[in-house]
Amino acid sequence: MDFTVARLLLLILLCSSAHAQIFSFGGGSDSPLDKSIEALPKMDVDSADFEDKFRQSTLEIERQLDIIRSDCQEKGGDSSSRQKCFRDVVTRHKKYIENSYEAKKALLARLHKKQLIQLEQGKDQALKEFEKQF
Repeated sequence: MDFTVARLLLLILLCSSAHAQIFSFGGGSDSPLDKSIEALPKMDVDSADFEDKFRQSTLEIERQLDIIRSDCQEKGGDSSSRQKCFRDVVTRHKKYIENSYEAKKALLARLHKKQLIQLEQGKDQALKEFEKQF
C-alpha cells in the first residue's frame, strides 16, 4: 500500500510540474504565450489580414492569461507561491498591453500616412482644377 501511495504522489508531482512548465509560471520568456506576446509589435501592419491576425492573437493571449490566472487562484500551498503566480500574470498582462499598444500604434501610423498622401493628392487635384478655370 505504501508503494502505491508513493507512486500516486510521484505521478501527481510530475503532472503538476509538467503543467507549470507548459504555462511557464516562472516568468520565463520561452513559453508559447510569451512568444505570442512578443510577436504582437512585430506583426506586419501592411498585410491585408493584419486586423484578423491581430484579433485572433489577442483573443488567444487573453484566453491563456485567464487560464493561468484561474490556475493561480486554485493553486494550493503557501500564499507566497500564489502571490508569485499572480505577479507573473500581472507582468505578462502588462507586457501584453504594451505590445498591443505598439502594434495598434504602428497600424494607426500607417493609416495616417496613407490618409496624408490622399489629402495631398486631393489638394493637388483641386489646385489643378482651379488653375484650369483661369
